[in-house]
Amino acid sequence: VFAPVLNRHGNCTLRFVDLDGGLFQDLPVTRTFSRSIYTRLVLQRFIEPRRRRLLYLDADTIIGGDITPLWQAELGDATLGAVPDHFRLDPARIGFGEDEPYFNSGVLLIDMERWRARNCERRVFDVLARCGDRLPWTDQDALNLALRGEVRFLDLCWNWQPRCADVP
Repeated sequence: VFAPVLNRHGNCTLRFVDLDGGLFQDLPVTRTFSRSIYTRLVLQRFIEPRRRRLLYLDADTIIGGDITPLWQAELGDATLGAVPDHFRLDPARIGFGEDEPYFNSGVLLIDMERWRARNCERRVFDVLARCGDRLPWTDQDALNLALRGEVRFLDLCWNWQPRCADVP
């Protein structure tokens, strides 16, 4: 199924990685979220250190055009770029203020050098260990809590959802 894409893009490679079955054993799961949601948290383990950026896209993301401008987005000194999530109904439930920015983790542009240097994987896992069972959006909430103040918020067009039509 990936052969046509790989044939069209000679600089593209595809590698499958088997994850240790116990890696996410102690993390919370729900009827909606399986352990697979935590995979994005450990991507640094599979990305060569020379790679400076990583673009993570959820499996349900539809690409409708050229994403080069997203890849080239200026992050400043932020660890990651993400789109604000205007649909978080109760930010206070996880300790966020009403006007404090919160991001959707379906599209993440990650500065891998900063991610590693700032020990982000460990910080997110620490949040999950401390209060993961009380986080409604588990990994997304944990990412927001652990990377508070380290996010460059990107234009809504990079993670547009139909309900975005209601955002002023």
